[in-house]
Amino acid sequence: MKKLLTATAMSMALFQPITAMAATATEASVKELLQVTESEQMLDQVNAQMESIMSQSIQQVQKQQGKPLTDAQVEVVHKYSKKMADVMAKGMTWSDLEPAMVKIYQDNFTQEDINGLIAFYKTPLGKTTIEKMPVVMQQSMAVGQNAMLKIVPELTEEMKDFGTELRAAEQNSDQANEEEPSTHQ
Repeated sequence: MKKLLTATAMSMALFQPITAMAATATEASVKELLQVTESEQMLDQVNAQMESIMSQSIQQVQKQQGKPLTDAQVEVVHKYSKKMADVMAKGMTWSDLEPAMVKIYQDNFTQEDINGLIAFYKTPLGKTTIEKMPVVMQQSMAVGQNAMLKIVPELTEEMKDFGTELRAAEQNSDQANEEEPSTHQ
């Protein structure tokens, strides 16, 4: 019996650090991390740049298709880019996103992870990372947009083919359904 108690005590002692390391991050610590990383300010920057990003994207697609925009079309692009940016800014507020962000961090990081991230982002390198990340993200998005522009014509063709085949399949199905009752009578 004494050996069993000793083994149990040793097991609990050995597993206690593992349990402590796997502790779920607290809401307060995740909010501190989001504050240290200036997540709310980054969202504000993205929302502020959204009108310009959308306008540029629309114009790039038009250029890719070989059709330059007229002055009237440019005006429409700017008008709707602003409208879409306003809708996005209203729908993507920090107060709406923060609870979901906290949950994501809690689901994916332990308390020890969050503590380490907070410590990192308070260092000079961490602060530099925070400062440069918006530019890195913007440049990364531009790379992604350019890659998409290269495949837009092919995607457009595939979507046309998809629509054609889908309509044909529907017509074939309709014809089969019309013929079915007459063959069973």
